[in-house]
Amino acid sequence: MDRIFVKKLKIFPKIYLVFKYYDLYLQIFNKFNNMKQEEIEKIKCFLDLYNPQRTVEMALTSGIKAAAQHNSLYTPNIDNKSEILDYWKSQLQCIGVKYFESQQTEEQFKSDFLLLQSNMNTMFPKAFKSKQYVNNHGFRISHAQKSLSVYLKHMWCIKVEQYFDNKSKNIVPEYPICPMDRTILRLVNCPNPKWVHINTMDEYNEKLEFIKTAAKKENKSLAMWELMAF
Repeated sequence: MDRIFVKKLKIFPKIYLVFKYYDLYLQIFNKFNNMKQEEIEKIKCFLDLYNPQRTVEMALTSGIKAAAQHNSLYTPNIDNKSEILDYWKSQLQCIGVKYFESQQTEEQFKSDFLLLQSNMNTMFPKAFKSKQYVNNHGFRISHAQKSLSVYLKHMWCIKVEQYFDNKSKNIVPEYPICPMDRTILRLVNCPNPKWVHINTMDEYNEKLEFIKTAAKKENKSLAMWELMAF
């Protein structure tokens, strides 16, 4: 086979990838620039209320607080909570990096919060034995999903605001899944809106479908629907 032809064949996949990622970039760019003023204002209001200084630390703290404040987690009289919180924050940051670089899928998000759950339980096997959940010990899916999604929500809102305030030229992809809890599940008329006990993917996916249906009715992404509804 002609060597030049072979070289061309090898180049085609690279050209395809260039066009593929350029197309994805255009989709994100258009989504940004088609954002409604009310959506931009909602982002600012959210940050003013929950992260007025627009810091990464508050994004991390908010994610953890949202996940554990009303969702009993720790073993009584635990003495290494600060170590646990530091590790939890480091995991959120490590996992979150790719969400600011390229569009991630719903399936990737699920894999990521399951990874977070596994890492937390492996690192601190005796730390998550709440008396409230005797038969459902551990760092649950409800903790992992909520902490990661709230952290990503904060960071995305910060970066969107920076873009529209001309403080940054970086266009950041939208996070694929919104935070979930009893309040949101009630909004979408989920028959059983209980959230804190969730620890299987079947339960998680069943409740997620109610949110997807509500978002679809308003022709919004899950992230934007929850932001506007919250």
